[in-house]
Amino acid sequence: MAIQRLALKAKYTLGFEELAWEDVRSRVRQVNPDLVRIIDEFEPSKEHTFILAKYPYGSYIRSDGVNYFPTETGTLASLDDSSMSNHLKSQLSYSTSPLGLVLDKCVEVFAESPGKERSIPFKIFGQGVTFGVWELMEFPQISLRQNWTWDISAGARSLFMLTSIGQVAAHERLQREFKLRSYVPDTIFDHHKIFKEIVHHSDTDWCTEVLFFTKKWLEPNDKNLGWIKLREYWARQAWWQIQYWANRVTLNLNWEQFIAELTRRKIKLNAYLLDTIKQLVSIGTGTITGFRPVDENEIVAPTSIIEDAYLDIYHLKRYAPMIMQPDFVLPDSDTKAVYYSLQYPTLPEKPPALKSFPSTMKMIRQLKSLMDIFLEMMDGYQPVNDAKLLDFNDHIKFDYFHNEEDRLGLIRPTGELIIEDPILKSCPDRFSKRPAPEGCHFFRGCVRISLE
Repeated sequence: MAIQRLALKAKYTLGFEELAWEDVRSRVRQVNPDLVRIIDEFEPSKEHTFILAKYPYGSYIRSDGVNYFPTETGTLASLDDSSMSNHLKSQLSYSTSPLGLVLDKCVEVFAESPGKERSIPFKIFGQGVTFGVWELMEFPQISLRQNWTWDISAGARSLFMLTSIGQVAAHERLQREFKLRSYVPDTIFDHHKIFKEIVHHSDTDWCTEVLFFTKKWLEPNDKNLGWIKLREYWARQAWWQIQYWANRVTLNLNWEQFIAELTRRKIKLNAYLLDTIKQLVSIGTGTITGFRPVDENEIVAPTSIIEDAYLDIYHLKRYAPMIMQPDFVLPDSDTKAVYYSLQYPTLPEKPPALKSFPSTMKMIRQLKSLMDIFLEMMDGYQPVNDAKLLDFNDHIKFDYFHNEEDRLGLIRPTGELIIEDPILKSCPDRFSKRPAPEGCHFFRGCVRISLE
């Protein structure tokens, strides 16, 4: 049994609604018209209902292997908790992670390191995407034990501010204004805790809405072509969501030749930089997220509340309160470039302390050299001829930045990154002449991954 108690200033009530297809069809059509066509063909009965649940920003939809749902007492609780409605238990207990369609805003799938000192973002699921599809698939019956779990947050959990927000007196003003319990952040991994508290102590009704399929939807109906198509649709969603692991297999098969080439060139193998190459390739294939500046649509979080808090209460003076969010580089997305920072490693493997390297400049030079060798090696492979696919070598570009001048001319200055990013470039217009923080830690050894 588990409960999340939320101290919310906003006067909206946590709870859930059970709805029929005709009640939600128009809203689903706005975010996923293909799914609507399939369900219409299925012709669901009145027993095929949905549970509409609302989650405040930053709350856990899933944590430590347990899903949470709104209760009538104003908390979020696991299905086995005594506060949970018996009817809700009966409708959603068919899976440890029931099928949920994101109806409004987004969710983030992430993992925390065993010591919870850092988080690893994997997926951002926006409006119209279904999660929980993995649990419907058949997997090998023998599995490894693990000391981590997939967690799901309402809105983007992996948010951080580019400029430093570690000034003690300024943070104390936030603590008084918003009744914060969080201390001054040690690293940008700690920013999300503060952002969440600021939002919860503000007058906002921002929430992620999830439409959960009830157990009736999972009952086999092989005589109904619409139901078969629905099952196939969920299988395709699961396949798309597991592409990270599928691409890792391909990458690992190429890796042996890459290591052999480095050995032939007598290049010292650095495990951290090699793991970073794999991470950059995974970001370039669109299977995991990099980071980009937030825009003003507030899909991932109520960012204007956070920005205003740091302008009006914290009193940021020199730089804009520019927040970064996780996002994908995908052909059908408006996002054409994301960033990865050596200062903010999101590797599944634990990174070493950066102080063990002579300098970040030297490290990013080495990273560029290794990636150039890897791409040169792949240039010798057969090009991708499938018309539905983009060739990685032809369409993905890597640029390397540091906020110090590179005397060798290999690494570009951060100022060029800001000029070339429309959101960062617009900071002085958005934030009363405050520019993006060119000298921030995140850009001190940063890679831009762009789709061309």
